[in-house]
Amino acid sequence: MSLEIVQRNLLNILEAVADAVTISSATKRCRLVAVSKTKSAEMIESCFSQGQRHFGENYVQELEEKSAALASKCAEIRWHFIGQVQSNKISKICNSSGIWCVETVESEKHARLFDKEWSKHGASSSPLRVLVQVNTSEEENKGGIKISEAPKLAEFIRKECLNLKFDGFMTIGSHASGVNPDFEKLYTVRQAWSEITGETPESVELSMGMSDDFLQAIQQGSTSVRVGSKLFGAREKKMDDFRSQILKKTRELMLNEQQHEENMKSWNGNETKGFELQFAGMKRGVPQKSGVVGQVFISEDGGFEAIITGYLVKDNLRSISTSFTLTPSSSLKSEITEGLHPLVLAVGSALTLNHVLMLNNVRDEILKLLTPKEVARVASVCKIARAVLTSTAVDNTFWKKHLRADFGAEKVQNTIANGRKFHGVYCEEARARRNQRAAQPHNDNPYLIGVHQPRIDPLRVDPLRVPDRNPMRPIHPDPDAEWFNPQGGFLPPGMPPGNPQVPDLFRGPDHPDLNPLAGGFGLPRGGGSQGRPFMRGPPGSGGSGGGGFL
Repeated sequence: MSLEIVQRNLLNILEAVADAVTISSATKRCRLVAVSKTKSAEMIESCFSQGQRHFGENYVQELEEKSAALASKCAEIRWHFIGQVQSNKISKICNSSGIWCVETVESEKHARLFDKEWSKHGASSSPLRVLVQVNTSEEENKGGIKISEAPKLAEFIRKECLNLKFDGFMTIGSHASGVNPDFEKLYTVRQAWSEITGETPESVELSMGMSDDFLQAIQQGSTSVRVGSKLFGAREKKMDDFRSQILKKTRELMLNEQQHEENMKSWNGNETKGFELQFAGMKRGVPQKSGVVGQVFISEDGGFEAIITGYLVKDNLRSISTSFTLTPSSSLKSEITEGLHPLVLAVGSALTLNHVLMLNNVRDEILKLLTPKEVARVASVCKIARAVLTSTAVDNTFWKKHLRADFGAEKVQNTIANGRKFHGVYCEEARARRNQRAAQPHNDNPYLIGVHQPRIDPLRVDPLRVPDRNPMRPIHPDPDAEWFNPQGGFLPPGMPPGNPQVPDLFRGPDHPDLNPLAGGFGLPRGGGSQGRPFMRGPPGSGGSGGGGFL
């Protein structure tokens, strides 16, 4: 927005405030605080030249920079800090040139810290004005003390903090059409404080009302309104909101990684706004410094877009880890999480399997060395691994390639025509092929004599455990149903060697009946008395062998 438009807006707002005070029965005065957060020093100076003196800032970093830049040009400027107070930033607020009022004190702890720091930085000047922020809407996402505790905190500041001046109450409130109940509650808080202390209500301020409802706030007794977007433009406010959302989500993400904000910078240009967040922390015992830089632009379609860059500090230089583009959307948090994932990995100093799989180039190289069965096993490790290994990128490359190689190009075409995933079709086909092979007959033991013996063979049972239903049956099992052991000859299944109830079975290939040359010539050979050619009968008069084998 041009400086001329800003100046014209300022004059219109001042005129509207004056008219509202004239017709209001609840107040006879009202101050305009121009909310200049994320606005350039040039814009502030242009408003100062038109007589505006009070400006509000939400961020400590901007307050420090702008107050220093305008200290000489705008010596009479009066800064209001209207952002959330952090204990570690109180010293910086008090040290800012031209600081006039802090409107967001909500605890005795913060009041004591302001009192202590102001005694160091502003002891030679007048006391620092402070307002007690009250959470009239009782919303968790808004700061402020409870309504019932507000008068007590006000009295604590008046009596215990000698370097501070209690100057009234402040609320953000919720937006409402017509009479705003939050404004009524804050007005009642001031009345209650007045009854307790005996002071007149008009002796302290009521800071309530912003761009959308400042006129209504004046009608309900406001003595100070905070106006930003109506002064500097709605487009500017929307761009500010977009940047604020990015900042919030980025801070949350990095905080989860034990990286704490160390510094924050922001800048504004012609239809653009930027920021840099710097983080520091320990990760696996190693100190890490990182940062996120963002620049918000007006896109070609009239909306907004932001270029986000994450970096890791190495050898005092920024080493870029990731860079991506954002647009306002409901999935902003997930987009920031995904976009900053490489930075999170770099900060972590150690990679898990899931982290590695999320790096596209590394993952593709690993998949080249794995079979589909191995990839399926990795995918079963956890949900994240499964999501990555069955994602669209992997499905259209790895699974499509192996579906074509293992089951043919026709199966790939059918998968595409049916709109299915290659991973799912591959698993179905592999399962069907495995089941088909399992249904085919096969040998339970490769050394089994015979062709495709049935899985349950009544002949291959332990003769010692089955009742003898045929007393005339030979004691020796059928050799055609026996198992062959290359190191031990024939032996019924489950039969330990050296059983006295089983005649001398062949013990191996060196047996003379299998090797005629073993043990010398002339040894009798032949079957036993049962007529089994592969068995030797009991020793007889002819030697150690039984009847004729040949």
